[in-house]
Amino acid sequence: FKSEAVAARRPFDVADCDPQGMPRIMHTNAFPRGLINLGSAIVLRTELFDTVRTIHMDGAEPPADEPKSRLGYSVGRWDGDALVVRTTLVDWPYFDEIGTPQSDEVTITERFTLSGDQTRVDYEMRVVDETTFTSPAVIDIQWQAFAGEVQRYNCRPGR
Repeated sequence: FKSEAVAARRPFDVADCDPQGMPRIMHTNAFPRGLINLGSAIVLRTELFDTVRTIHMDGAEPPADEPKSRLGYSVGRWDGDALVVRTTLVDWPYFDEIGTPQSDEVTITERFTLSGDQTRVDYEMRVVDETTFTSPAVIDIQWQAFAGEVQRYNCRPGR
């Protein structure tokens, strides 16, 4: 982290039931996720905050008039068996749960790979934000493969 980013950290209350944005919703979230392949798009649903992301699989850049949003605009492609997703146009001020700031110029590249035995998903996230980081932030985690249905989120404020 750049020293200015560390000095600007402002922890926020995760118990207020307000939806979270990218990249935080993906890397500090142990809730179930599901992917639905619609061909021209993949819908990624995360139980936490009932988050629904659309991953555009047409390879096109975002439209010129596409507004920035808390989840940004995601474009995916297949690299063998791995789903690679690049997200731009993010308007969410936090990189993580402790309030590390990020700029609206952040670029997030994710790689989802199902293990050979299909019991886990290997997930890599690479976050580039020259305002916050001295070099790309890389997060490697694994999730147990989830065969059930993603449930509705039951947030209870103040918990």
